[in-house]
Amino acid sequence: MRLKQLYLFFLLLAVSFTPAFAQEPVSGVRNFLQLSDTADIRSRIAAAKKMAVTDPVQAAGKFRYLMQQSMQLAYSYGIVVSGIESGNLEVRDGNYEAALLFYNHALAACDAATRPLFAALIHNLTGNVCNLQARYEQASFYYYKAVQLAEQYPARQLPPSYAYSNLATVLAQLRQYDKALAYAAKALHAATQLRDTALQVNQLMNLGVISYEQKDIQQALSYLEAAAALALHGHDFVSLHKIRVNTAAVYMELEEPRKALQQLLEAAELESVHHIAYHERNVTLSSIGDVYLQLKQWDKARTYFAMAWTGSGQLPKERLFLLQKLAELKTRTGDYKGALALRRQYETLSDSIESSAVTLQVHEMETRYRTAEKDREIALKQAHITRQAQQITQKNLWLAITALGILLLLLSGGAAWFYTRQKNKITERNRQIEMLQVRLEGEDDERQRLAQELHDGIGSQLAGAKSYLLALGNAHPELAEHHYYRRTGQILNETAADLRRVAHNLLPGVISSSGLADAVQAYCKDLGQRSDLDIEFHAYGNFSFVAPVLSLHIYRIIQELLHNVVKHAGASEAIVLLNEHPAEISILVEDNGIGISETAGSKGIGLTNIRKRVDLLSGNMQIESAGQQGTIVSIFLPKDVQRANMASGRQFH
Repeated sequence: MRLKQLYLFFLLLAVSFTPAFAQEPVSGVRNFLQLSDTADIRSRIAAAKKMAVTDPVQAAGKFRYLMQQSMQLAYSYGIVVSGIESGNLEVRDGNYEAALLFYNHALAACDAATRPLFAALIHNLTGNVCNLQARYEQASFYYYKAVQLAEQYPARQLPPSYAYSNLATVLAQLRQYDKALAYAAKALHAATQLRDTALQVNQLMNLGVISYEQKDIQQALSYLEAAAALALHGHDFVSLHKIRVNTAAVYMELEEPRKALQQLLEAAELESVHHIAYHERNVTLSSIGDVYLQLKQWDKARTYFAMAWTGSGQLPKERLFLLQKLAELKTRTGDYKGALALRRQYETLSDSIESSAVTLQVHEMETRYRTAEKDREIALKQAHITRQAQQITQKNLWLAITALGILLLLLSGGAAWFYTRQKNKITERNRQIEMLQVRLEGEDDERQRLAQELHDGIGSQLAGAKSYLLALGNAHPELAEHHYYRRTGQILNETAADLRRVAHNLLPGVISSSGLADAVQAYCKDLGQRSDLDIEFHAYGNFSFVAPVLSLHIYRIIQELLHNVVKHAGASEAIVLLNEHPAEISILVEDNGIGISETAGSKGIGLTNIRKRVDLLSGNMQIESAGQQGTIVSIFLPKDVQRANMASGRQFH
């Protein structure tokens, strides 16, 4: 059996807000708002409504802005109307979830003054979106609520006749045709009495669709022709578009595809001139594809189905139709495997949309609505409900206790996992620190050994060479005036001085004898004399109480920093600041060199060694450098190294 492609006409944008703009705020709100501000918002909303006809994108932006302004003023009326109009524009573009958010904002903003005006309308519009999404259970709930509110507050933004009309559409979707006909006829009667042409067109078309579903094809054509004539007379081209598409579906049922194609092409022509909603344009594309399928023009059918599929993501009913038609196309072109896959997708989607449970729930909602006056029966059952409530409360209590126990178990497990993970991290960190400490201590031991060998070995040999040279001069006085003799003596003296300096740098014993500040100052002075670098050194504070191991590390850090300046920075000046604070020692070395790049700063061997020492001492290091503007290295080291390392989970040896 061929799936039918008709859709019912439910009102999305037809309700006018004109009476609402003349509405003044109630007295309680009047005292809070500036009347000039609210009047300006009302006039801007009216202008944006007119703009929405020709420029919906710009109008959408204005409505959002007006909604924000209304929120700032706590102006319920502006929030509600701007939210409704924003939602309507989102529906026109097929953004249904965004539309629902705007409608929810509008409903939440309703107060005592705006609820009678707009509550029924907002429920009706929300039902429309659910209807488009094939969520018929939710749609029926909102439509029934809209009917109830429209009857409670008659002659407001949503007349009861409009609520009857939309309720008829969802009942027809659920194949409850007798109820749908009853509500549609009720809406048509009210529209005729009110001379509401738009609603008359609406109901004539809905009656045509319902007659079609009941297999009364000629009656369906009669209703649709009457609706088309009335829409054309009233220049209602949006409604005329829907009628053309539905008439085409009837002709397809009569197996007259060429007449159907004529109706659809007229609908497509209307789309090129008038603002037709996104979901309605998509129906036109899929219907044209269906006509070409029946005419066996496979390529054209495939093209239109592809265009329709692209836009059907938020239209479950439309996607269901396309799956059935694409499966038929593949079958008729010999692709049976592809047809089978599409058919399975169709069955899965169909089961999720049309279920007997939904129909039963809708029937129950209607029964509850129509029997609301039987409150006496509800009172008689109150005792039973109370007992059930007590049982439910007891069950909920046990569920809560169980859930709490599970939660505590999960939290305990999570805490244990986190503790173990942190403990492992600390253990691994301590291992790395110990390895680094062993390495640095090994380097210092190696320096001490080299310094000792230089002093005891090469130093002694140089002293012996100088003694022999003096003895040679005494034995042969004529050599004392010889150039090579004197130069040999100078070389021996310079080599001995260089040897003492190297030994001193390897093992700065001056730290223990003269103190940290004096040792650093002596090193800066010596380095400045041996290089083209002008070093300015300043020390502030008392360094006599600094632990020896920390003093040695500080000396090595400054030594390595200045070595990097001489070797890599190309600087002519450098400043070294050594400050003693109550809890820490700060080191600052600044030069006027070429700076260092991030890559060099992270990969250089010298800076890497410095970072390791700083990390070992639980300190932190910062480097500020800009191209051709020099470099500033700041280091902060805690005085109590042992305590700092214990606080961070390390052990210092």
